Amino acid sequence: MSSLENFPQLPASVGGQPIPDFLKFKVRGPVTRKPVSDKFNFAITASPQFGTQEGSTFDEGKLWHPIQSLEFTSNNESTGGGLMSFRGNYQARSTRLVGKEASSKSVVKLVSGEYVKGISGTADHYITGLTIHTSKRDVPVVTGSGGTDFQFVVPTDHQVVAFHGTENGNRVASLGVLHQRRLETISDTSALAADDPTPVLNASLSSQWLDANTQNAWANNDMSTVENLKIQASQDLLPIYSNIATNGDSAWTEVEGDDGEIYYLSWTTNGVIWSYTPTASNSVNKTSGTTTDTTDTIVSIGSYSTTANFLGISMYTWSNIPTTVVSAVLALGFAYLVRPIIQTGLEIGLAAAANLLAEGLAAAGLESAAVLVPTSVATIGGVVIAGVLGVALALGCIALSSVIFKQYFLVINIYNFDTAHQWATVQHYQDNSVVSNGSWTDQTLAKFVLSGNKVAPPGFDPVTTLDNVVTYLNANFQNDSTFLEGLGEAIVLNRDDAAAALAIKYVVNRASDNQIGAVGISGSGATYDLGNYYTIGTWNTSTSCQTTAGGLTVNCFTPALGGASNDTYTYEVNIGLPPSPSS
Repeated sequence: MSSLENFPQLPASVGGQPIPDFLKFKVRGPVTRKPVSDKFNFAITASPQFGTQEGSTFDEGKLWHPIQSLEFTSNNESTGGGLMSFRGNYQARSTRLVGKEASSKSVVKLVSGEYVKGISGTADHYITGLTIHTSKRDVPVVTGSGGTDFQFVVPTDHQVVAFHGTENGNRVASLGVLHQRRLETISDTSALAADDPTPVLNASLSSQWLDANTQNAWANNDMSTVENLKIQASQDLLPIYSNIATNGDSAWTEVEGDDGEIYYLSWTTNGVIWSYTPTASNSVNKTSGTTTDTTDTIVSIGSYSTTANFLGISMYTWSNIPTTVVSAVLALGFAYLVRPIIQTGLEIGLAAAANLLAEGLAAAGLESAAVLVPTSVATIGGVVIAGVLGVALALGCIALSSVIFKQYFLVINIYNFDTAHQWATVQHYQDNSVVSNGSWTDQTLAKFVLSGNKVAPPGFDPVTTLDNVVTYLNANFQNDSTFLEGLGEAIVLNRDDAAAALAIKYVVNRASDNQIGAVGISGSGATYDLGNYYTIGTWNTSTSCQTTAGGLTVNCFTPALGGASNDTYTYEVNIGLPPSPSS
């Protein structure tokens, strides 16, 4: 076997440890996306627009589904009548108001399991009458008449994910729907025995492996050096993400290690990104039922920068799936998920990401895995994209997508350097902020430990020679109301023995420099008045602040208090400090 042409060269050692030859393998060839049947086609399709198609267009929300409620207003016939405004409400976000609100308002609130399947009404030079058809009922929202009748019902197994049309002046001039296959329609758990445990797909928090240089910078609280390393790593990896965003499947190469394992790489001379299913993760089967063995498997999404010697890994753990569907090609299905998420940034919701994963697995030839996606993500509402973009977001690589930078954006990275305790989020406070992807869920940060888990591709021996691994929470927020407003966030973390806690906060001000804060808490933080701390607690107008929590020094740092590129701000919080490599 021989190394790939122009593959990045590793340094002779990492943290003083020698590194064997890196990734010697044979190229199997470019990946090939298989055509998918209609059952696994999750393309979003537009209906005709009904009414006068004049004015500016709108179609916001198609990546945010499921719809939670719809708002329509209309005028009385005596004042011109017809549909005047529309707004769609999704989880933790809403579309902008289309048109201008009028006197009569109708709200369609969808209950659990209910979805929109069509619209009907009458239209002249505007929408004179409108009825929303759901899977459970028909709801008249505009009761006028006159003009031509229209009706559109989505195909069987589809649902409306958003509305599109035009607005002309102060009213909605035309209206149509955007529809897509419902994920639950592909579900098939026949490969499981009756008493098999339910499959579950979870994204793990991301981890960063530290060499001596990086660990020493963190140990000395030299955050400028750490930030420079992140910038260097981002510059190495950004061309790879850009290549994937532009060229999709052809940006990936299928390779085979000397032990026969297959995985997928995309690289430049200065960096590499991989998608990999370790064979070792499939070795422990859990016999259940009378006919089926199930197993837990891992998909590793990793990246390495040669300039910064920066190794980051995010993972998905897919529990309780039949051993018959476990395959190295699982990694290809997840690789297919990378491109659309890069292209849409954090605009994509959990449900939309789940659809893309199911389609990607089918395109990789694993329909037997695709049909398990609906059941596997049911409890969390979709696929958490941290497994794909956790490292990229922490490094700022997602800056290649302009979609998410139409407003202020806040990235909070919390690193746990505590060698004795886990820390977990127990509260968060929102000030005109929403989670950019999905909704807030509490997370646990593993204690700072020696590296050792085999989650990199075969031959990537630096993973066992880098000094230590730190787990971090990457949380992303954007401002809810975008009119002359910034955003703020506060978070409380508890130590695992509930004997200590930490509160942190950050506000992005619209007309002045940003502010930061942190305070240690004695005892549990579960009942701490976080709103009060955010509102009247001490704020710092500097790029760094420090406090003590549980006997550990907590250092907080933000690279910029104003004027950040794309209005994107980062808050780095370090719980404790790693030991110096020389100590």
